[in-house]
Amino acid sequence: MSLIVIIRNILMFPLGVFLDRYGTSRTRLISMCLIALGSLTMLFSSNVHPWLIFPALLMIGVSGMIVLITDLQVANLFGARRLTVMSILVGSSQSGGLVILFMKLTRETDVTLQTSFMFISIGFVPVLISTIAMLPRSRIPWPLPANYGKSKGMESDPKAWRRRISVGAKRKGDITDILPFIRTKLFLFMIIWLSLLSFKSLAFDLNIDVHLEKLGIVETEQYLSMFAMCMLLCLPLSFMIGILMDCHSNRVQQNHVQQMRNILNAICVNYIISLASSVTSLFPSFGLQTIAYILVAAEKVTLYATLFAFLTHVHFPAEHFGKLTGVAISVSGVVLVFQYPLRILVNSGLSTNMFYTKIILLVLILISGCHPVSVWYHIRTGQIHNQTEYNENDKAVNMVMIDKGDSEEQATNMNAVATSGAESDSAKPKCLQITDL
Repeated sequence: MSLIVIIRNILMFPLGVFLDRYGTSRTRLISMCLIALGSLTMLFSSNVHPWLIFPALLMIGVSGMIVLITDLQVANLFGARRLTVMSILVGSSQSGGLVILFMKLTRETDVTLQTSFMFISIGFVPVLISTIAMLPRSRIPWPLPANYGKSKGMESDPKAWRRRISVGAKRKGDITDILPFIRTKLFLFMIIWLSLLSFKSLAFDLNIDVHLEKLGIVETEQYLSMFAMCMLLCLPLSFMIGILMDCHSNRVQQNHVQQMRNILNAICVNYIISLASSVTSLFPSFGLQTIAYILVAAEKVTLYATLFAFLTHVHFPAEHFGKLTGVAISVSGVVLVFQYPLRILVNSGLSTNMFYTKIILLVLILISGCHPVSVWYHIRTGQIHNQTEYNENDKAVNMVMIDKGDSEEQATNMNAVATSGAESDSAKPKCLQITDL
C-alpha cells in the first residue's frame, strides 16, 4: 500500500503539467479512463492473478487525486467562502477511508471484492457528467472576473477576443516559468513541511498494528475499524478549518496579506495537532492512543486543506497551480521512500521498544515548524505579493500593443489606399487641352 502512495504522489507532477497546459476537461477524462481501467483490472484479479490488484489500486488512487485537484477550482465560485468549500472537498477526499471499512463489512457478507469495485465505478458516472456538462474546458479563474459566465455576445468590446487569445497564449508558458517560485524560501519550506508531515502520517498508518500489539491487543481488526471510523471526523473538521481561513471575509474586503494571515492561523493549528498526536502516541495507554487516532485524522485533513489554500493564494500564479502542486506532492512522494528504512528498524532493532521510533517522528514534526515561521516572516517583512496585479499589468501592456498594432495597421491601410489612388490617377490617360493644340 505504501508503494502505491509513493508512485501516486510522484505522478502528480506530470499530471499537473498536463492540467495547466490542456485544461480541466482533458485532465478529468484521463481520470475517467484510469478509474475504468482500474475497476476492469480489479474484476480480472483472482487468486491466480493477485498481482493485478496493485496496478488496479494505483490507477484508482491516481484517479481520485486528479478528481480532487480539478474539483478545487469549483470553490472559486463561492467568493468569501472559497476556502471553506475547498476544505470540505478535501475532507470528503480524506474520509474515503470509510469506504474501505464498508467494503470490509460487505466482504464478511459474502460480497466479492470485484462487485464492490463495480459499484465504485458506477459512482463515477456523476463525475463524468459533471466533467462534460458543468466544469469549464480550461479552468475557473481566481479572483473571479465580474463578467465571468456571460456569453460572448454580451461583450461590448469587439477586440476582447483578440486580447483573450494574446493573454491566454502567453500564460501557457513553459515548465521553466515556475523555477523562480520554486526557488523561493517560502515554497521550499512548504515542501519540507509537507514532506515531513506526510512521512509521519504514513509511518503512523503502517505501524498502527505494531502499536496495538505493544499494548497487548492481539485481535487488532476491531481497533483498525475504529481507526477507519475516526476518518469520518474529517468532514466536520474540514468545515471548521475552512471557517478559520475565511474569517473576516464578510466584514471587510480581504487583501492578499490578510488572506495569508488566515492561512497561517490554519497552518499553526495543523502544526499543533501534529505535535499533540506525536506526544500522545509516546505513552503506552489505550485511551491516549485513541486520542492519537482522532488527532491523526484531524492532522490529515488540515494538512491538505492548508496546502491547497496556500498554493491557491494570489501570491502564486493561478496558471501554474497544477505544476506547483505537482512539484510539492511529488517531492513528498520521494521523501516517503525513506519510510522503508524506518520500517526495517521497527521490525528488527527497535521492535522491542517503539519509543525511539516515536521520538524520531517527533523530531521530524519539530523540524516541520520551519514552514509557519517562514510564512510569518514573509508576512511581517511584506514579501507577500499579489500575482493578479502583475497579470493585469501584463494584460494592459498587451492591450496597448494590440491597439498600437491596430493603429499602425490602419495607418498602413490608409497609406496603401492613398498610394493606390495616386497610381490610378497617374495611370489614367490625359485629356487634351486647348492650350496643348
